[in-house]
Amino acid sequence: MEISHVIRGQEWLPSVPKHILLYQAFGWESPLFSHMSHLLNKDRSKLSKRQGDVAVEDYRNAGYLPQALLNFLAITGWNEGQGSEQEIYTLDDLLKKFSLDKVHKTGAVFDRDKLDWINAIYIRNLEIAELTDLCWPYLEKAGYDLSDRSYVERVVALEQERIKKLSDLPGYVGYFFSDQLEYDIEKVVWKKSDKIATKENLIKLVEFLSTVENWETKFLEEKTISWIGDEI
Repeated sequence: MEISHVIRGQEWLPSVPKHILLYQAFGWESPLFSHMSHLLNKDRSKLSKRQGDVAVEDYRNAGYLPQALLNFLAITGWNEGQGSEQEIYTLDDLLKKFSLDKVHKTGAVFDRDKLDWINAIYIRNLEIAELTDLCWPYLEKAGYDLSDRSYVERVVALEQERIKKLSDLPGYVGYFFSDQLEYDIEKVVWKKSDKIATKENLIKLVEFLSTVENWETKFLEEKTISWIGDEI
């Protein structure tokens, strides 16, 4: 089969002599064998289905991008050395820099928070049209009206900086697709305020926003912050 390298988990180490003898018995050239340390849970136990998702499909369905997952797995247990603190690598970067001799010999912890952080960076670097395409199935599953593509893209653009994975989006944008809002009143009350004062301020805010004609995000943010400083 012309396989030059076999890279597998450390539990295969005891089988190496047997496999080399088999190659020799058939008169074949043996490939190079490399054995990797296990990915570990935070409690240092071996990563397994019993303690969480381990299949690539699980992460794809949860809204992780392939390039982000590849980047994460590459730096989990490997570092290019020479004091490098780089953590974001393209596939081309990895092809140039990755080498087995710099893979750590001890098991590496599968840090879901680090994966979320890397995935969020990749999401922020996507063009809105591409991100909208990727988010579409999740929005569709949530039952939102997606008949206006331009409107959906604007909604996605507003949340691009916030979401860590594609599946986060529906939970953030429901109010853009509904006239009936449901929310926890306690969470609406501003800090160091109460329900009565918050309601009065929100009424004033609605009146202020009705006078604003330019709803470009940055302009609206600046105007609103300025209004809050003057009125509240």
